[in-house]
Amino acid sequence: MKKIGVFGACALSRKHIENILKLKDKFELIGFFDPDPILCIECENKFNIKRFASYEDLIHSIDVVDIVSPILPAHDLAELSFKSSKHVFIEKPARYTLEQTKRLMSLSEEANVKVQVGNIERFNPAFLSAFPHMALPMFIEVERISVFDPTQKDFCVIQDLMIHDINIVLKIVPSNVKRITTSGVPIVNGRPDIANVRLEFDNGAVANLTASRIAFKNVQRMRVFQKNRYISIDYGKKTCKVFQLVDKDSSKQAQPFPLNTTFQNKEIQLLEPDIKNSNAIIEELKSFSDSIDNDIEPLTNLADGYRSLTVAMQVINKIEKNVLV
Repeated sequence: MKKIGVFGACALSRKHIENILKLKDKFELIGFFDPDPILCIECENKFNIKRFASYEDLIHSIDVVDIVSPILPAHDLAELSFKSSKHVFIEKPARYTLEQTKRLMSLSEEANVKVQVGNIERFNPAFLSAFPHMALPMFIEVERISVFDPTQKDFCVIQDLMIHDINIVLKIVPSNVKRITTSGVPIVNGRPDIANVRLEFDNGAVANLTASRIAFKNVQRMRVFQKNRYISIDYGKKTCKVFQLVDKDSSKQAQPFPLNTTFQNKEIQLLEPDIKNSNAIIEELKSFSDSIDNDIEPLTNLADGYRSLTVAMQVINKIEKNVLV
């Protein structure tokens, strides 16, 4: 049983606490730390768990550090954790610089500990059901639109939202990014609140990503096009549909759409993969626990986060340069 502590008492921190308490076969929740006394009282009353007076005391009392809150000095917490040989789960890696991330990679390797970077969409059941159907995507279109969250005002929409989709695109396209085209507009606080990004890859694949946090409703969709197949994912609704071109009657397991074209004996099949009714936070925490127990690399490790952050920083620099002009 691994002793774990949560760093933060914000809304997302509370979701982590709530789900860690459900994983009693994986973790023992020792307590939490947050400098905000009001949030701490609320958290203590809701979950009946111990509040630690300092993050140093909590780190030294646990095996696994779960850094969630955006207001805490996450980089310093991670450094201290590695120096104390603790495994670390880190939310929002896009808030670090490339130099900070590289240093964390070096320290974690030296300490021989596991580090998982939070990306809840990698564990979204809709994405998990779609992923086995992806093979050499050549065109990807992503929309991630949300209502404005004033707590994220210190970060641009790339760091806040699009970083999730950059990570997924880099996961499913087996090639290097060769060209980035961007457009973005600051609306609320001087940092881009809406952005469109086109990523072109060495193998000819293209990804078109749009992110906005100035909207009245949330939209989280991805469409993936590849040879003889089109995949549609709705992260919010947790749905997935796969349309594929096949020989007629090649399978009776999917709904067919006959084609009246020059293709001979072909039809389009609609597959609706089974989607597990799962909790993405629980799945990513379970995955992290398994990586520690089995001494394997986490699915979303620091190297993975560093590559995503490298592309994200290029995007941010290009957008801010254009805005200044």
